[in-house]
Amino acid sequence: MILTQEQRTIVERGGNVPITLDGIPCIVVREDVFESVRNVIGTELGHDELRALLARSTEGSDWTTDPSMDIYDEYDKQK
Repeated sequence: MILTQEQRTIVERGGNVPITLDGIPCIVVREDVFESVRNVIGTELGHDELRALLARSTEGSDWTTDPSMDIYDEYDKQK
């Protein structure tokens, strides 16, 4: 694959270049950029799995017991 100078510059700066390969939309991106998000895009978590991970990520955090979080907790009820 040969990229134009404009496409090369985009990729060099960490951007992506959209291409179509036999009618299939694809993106050309630097390997290090792809690797930095591979774990995120390579794993499809269900809603319950994602909520469990988020809950675990807050365990032991001071903000979970912060009284000012009551405002956040009540937000949905105010809609």
